Amino acid sequence: MQLNQQDEYARRYQSPSGCVFWFTRLGWAFATFIAFTLGDVLGKAVEALLAPETAGAGVRRAMSIAQPVDAGASLNLLAAIPGGLVAGVVLAVCQCLVLLPFMKRSGILEWAGATIVGRAAAWVAIYVISKQTVGLVVDRSMGGLVFLLALLVGTGVIAGLAVGLPQSLVLYRRVQNPAQWVAANLSGPVVIGMLVTLIYYIQGENVVRDFNTGFAAVITAISTSIALTDMFSHATSQAEWTQSFRSRKEQAKAPQQETVLGSSLYRPPQPPPSQSRRDDAK
Repeated sequence: MQLNQQDEYARRYQSPSGCVFWFTRLGWAFATFIAFTLGDVLGKAVEALLAPETAGAGVRRAMSIAQPVDAGASLNLLAAIPGGLVAGVVLAVCQCLVLLPFMKRSGILEWAGATIVGRAAAWVAIYVISKQTVGLVVDRSMGGLVFLLALLVGTGVIAGLAVGLPQSLVLYRRVQNPAQWVAANLSGPVVIGMLVTLIYYIQGENVVRDFNTGFAAVITAISTSIALTDMFSHATSQAEWTQSFRSRKEQAKAPQQETVLGSSLYRPPQPPPSQSRRDDAK
C-alpha cells in the first residue's frame, strides 16, 4: 500500500525544470568548493591561534605522506575541535544559502546542525589519523603501496561518512534514496587517496600535498551537486520543495465500458419504450 502511494505521488509530482536544475547545480558546486577551501584555511588558522606549535611545515595532514616525513607536533584536540567547528560552520552557511528556496526554516536548521557536527567530526578524525602517521616511511614495493592505498582510502571513507551520513539523515524522509548522498560525499576524499597513492608510486613523493583540499573540494562539489538535483526529482511527499512546484493535473479519462465481443453492448442504443410507441404511431 505504501509503495503504491509513493508511485502515485511520484507520478503526480512535477520536478523542477531544467533551468532550476542547472542553476542549483552551479550554485551548489560553487558554494561547496568555496566552503571546503575557505573552511580549511580558517580552521587551520584557528588551530594555529590556539596552539601555535601546530603551525609550520613540519605538521602533515592525512593524505600527505611523503618520504621522508618531518616530525610533527604532539596531538592537540583542544585546538583541532574548534578548528573543525569553524570549518563546519563555513560549510553549513554556504550550503544552507543554496537550500533556502527549497527547505523550510526547520529543515535549514537541521541541515546546518548535521553539517557542523559532520564536518567537525571529519576534521578531528583526519587530524588524529595524520598525527599517528607522522614519521611514517613507506617504500615503493607492492606491499607498501597497498598499505598506503588502504590507509588513505580508509581515511577518505571516514571523512566522507562523517559529513555525508548526518546530512543523509536530514534527507531521509524527504528523498527516496538518501544513500546516494553518502556515496556522493565519499567520492572526493577517496579519489584523492587513490591519486596520492598513484603519484607516490610514479614519483616517490606526494607532489600534490598543497592541493589535496582543493582537488577533494572540486570532486565533492561536482558529485554532490549532481546527486542533489537528482534527489530533487525523486522527492517524497514530506519534502518542502514539492510545495514550490505545481502538481501535474490529472487528465480526466472517460469511463470505459467493459464489453464482450458479440454481446448486446455492441448493438445501437434502444430508445425508451414511450419514444418507440410514438414513432410507430407516426
